[in-house]
Amino acid sequence: MPSEDEIVDNFSGMITRKQAQILAEGLEYSSVAQHGMPTKEVTNVKGLLEFAAMKGSPAKGFVLSASKQDIYVVNLEDRIYRIFNLMEYGHQLRKLPRRTVVLGAENSAIRLNLFGKTAEFIDINGFEAGDLILIKNVLFDIASGELRSTGKTVISRLSPSYSGITDYSMLKDGMKNISVIGKVIEIDPIKYVSRLNSEGQIAVARCKISDLVNTIAVSLWESSAIATTKLNLNDFVKLEFCSVRLRNDSLEIYCNNLSRVLVNNVLSTRLKKRA
Repeated sequence: MPSEDEIVDNFSGMITRKQAQILAEGLEYSSVAQHGMPTKEVTNVKGLLEFAAMKGSPAKGFVLSASKQDIYVVNLEDRIYRIFNLMEYGHQLRKLPRRTVVLGAENSAIRLNLFGKTAEFIDINGFEAGDLILIKNVLFDIASGELRSTGKTVISRLSPSYSGITDYSMLKDGMKNISVIGKVIEIDPIKYVSRLNSEGQIAVARCKISDLVNTIAVSLWESSAIATTKLNLNDFVKLEFCSVRLRNDSLEIYCNNLSRVLVNNVLSTRLKKRA
């Protein structure tokens, strides 16, 4: 039987000592099948939520159970519903990358929290909303109702989505939760402005992108503004879960803390020059 220290080391310190103790006391490293029993099979979000419900937790706001069967290492196959921008967590002396990915669909979804290199891996390999992915060795905690990566987590793309608007003539005022792909032709430095009705400041940035025929301005706020520090002229970018607004008689793309900025020059293959 592995010790608590060995288990913590195996998960690169990404689990608590209490969780390690539960695993050390006999919880099998297993997956959860759709029928709700520990198995070596791969499950999906629906099966995972059904399993959690069978363990006595409500559909919303999972309640901590006294059972030792509250923590599992699972293999999961499903689609990415949403990806959030890379953030940092920790204290001032040691900050590590952190990212939240939502798997499943709008009414049947689960959060996957990624840390360290696994969090960076998502952008480096150009994962997008809609991609069908396989995740192995991810920790599922019924108490929180969320997944989190470990030192042994592996993520692979099974089927890409290839989503995103590449013809800006399709853009209309009032569009929401859309994805737009373009080439960066202008970019301004980040500014910090005061928050409305609250203390502190918020990051704001602007850029302009092109579909190789038309151009459109982009207004970015919060984590989306901070993500522009990775942008360079002539980069190709995808803006996920953004909206379109009319500003000064011109359309503008708006990205905020709920949007995602993906910088990957592979996106260039989706833009085509039109006559």
